[in-house]
Amino acid sequence: MRIRAGLAVAFTTFALAACGSGDSDEAEAGWLLVLQGTVAAVGDGTLSLATGSELLAFTDRPQRLVEYWSVETLIDAWDEGGDFAASPPNAVIVDETDEQTTVVEILDASLDADTITFTYATLEGAPPALGDTIAVTIDAAPTSVNGQVTD
Repeated sequence: MRIRAGLAVAFTTFALAACGSGDSDEAEAGWLLVLQGTVAAVGDGTLSLATGSELLAFTDRPQRLVEYWSVETLIDAWDEGGDFAASPPNAVIVDETDEQTTVVEILDASLDADTITFTYATLEGAPPALGDTIAVTIDAAPTSVNGQVTD
């Protein structure tokens, strides 16, 4: 069952990567972000995820870069003037416990210790249950962090 859930995460991640611009001459890398953890709270349009202080960031073709970023970097993207404040990203939530997939638009995010809370609009699927283990893959992450290009 773990292998199947892992394959679902990998398939979803690669499917999102394939949805990039397709322009192999593009100079900037398109970052995809992956968070894993346990659902700490779930409500109408909100989801709290108990996770670590880092997330996995990787780019689509042709760069194929892999980095670990602090979760604070992700939160900064929703600050006033941030890339996600103007254009919220889509994300796929893969529920490894119930083997379900939900597609959302993440409208906002906040951090309290090692718990990240997302405000979202559901595009397809249902939210995971409290205590479920999930992976969240966020598409089209900002290419600059704190005014510096990350690639």
